[in-house]
Amino acid sequence: LIPWTFFLTTVSQGTTAIKANAGILKKVYFPREILLFSQVCSGWVNFMISCIIILIFCLIFGVGISVQLIVVPLISLIEGMLILGIIYILSAINVYVQDIEYIVQFILNMLFYGTPVLYSLSQFSGANRILYSLIAYNPITILIDAYRDCFLYHVWPNWLALATVACLSVVVILVGRVIFHKLERGFAEEL
Repeated sequence: LIPWTFFLTTVSQGTTAIKANAGILKKVYFPREILLFSQVCSGWVNFMISCIIILIFCLIFGVGISVQLIVVPLISLIEGMLILGIIYILSAINVYVQDIEYIVQFILNMLFYGTPVLYSLSQFSGANRILYSLIAYNPITILIDAYRDCFLYHVWPNWLALATVACLSVVVILVGRVIFHKLERGFAEEL
């Protein structure tokens, strides 16, 4: 639930970051990307503090800790990159399309059920192959499974799947930056 909360809150707050800081944007010039980057960094710090709570629960309930925990910062970095790319796109579009933040909130609520946060992906192994594939190839599913592997199962995550999500994150960041910079020119007029 904690990795999902990192994704949910950062995407939600990042989507509205430009509009929420409209007063500053109109008065002072600075790279607007800083607002988005600060959202991701803030969410990441909160996530890492929450990981300490997870460790305490793992010790209390006898799950224990393992060497695989050294991978958690890397997984969270990949998740942060994915979030940054997503909010590049959503925050820029949100300036022009006023209701996008509500649409994003609805999609995030639906994505919660399409991501194995409260259930295991193995529950769908005998189900419809299309449904199983949609859930299995969801990038957030891959990240959450990687966290579970490190914290609960004490095994190394699926490196190929993580590398795929990392590559996807880089592509989303690059596309997001292009969209953001094209739309950034009209921010002052629209806000």
